[in-house]
Amino acid sequence: MHQRLNTLAMVAFHEGKCVGTVVCKMGDHRNSTFRGYIAMLVVIKPYRGRGIATELVTRSIQVMMESGCEEVCQVLVGVPFGLYSSKCSM
Repeated sequence: MHQRLNTLAMVAFHEGKCVGTVVCKMGDHRNSTFRGYIAMLVVIKPYRGRGIATELVTRSIQVMMESGCEEVCQVLVGVPFGLYSSKCSM
């Protein structure tokens, strides 16, 4: 039996700097299917084209499926990275 998570967020770091993030949501869809979706995916411009987004999405899908999702959708929304930079500077 899988534990059902509701939210999932992952960040990618390079040399202590947050360079990307993915935010996912999971829940029952139309009361029949436990569905996961990617709500936001951001990689800062100097780090694009290096496979960071691909890795974030791949790992997110893996965790969502392990959490019991029967399907995963991509519903991406572009958000300026500056809105989240303070949350990533851990």
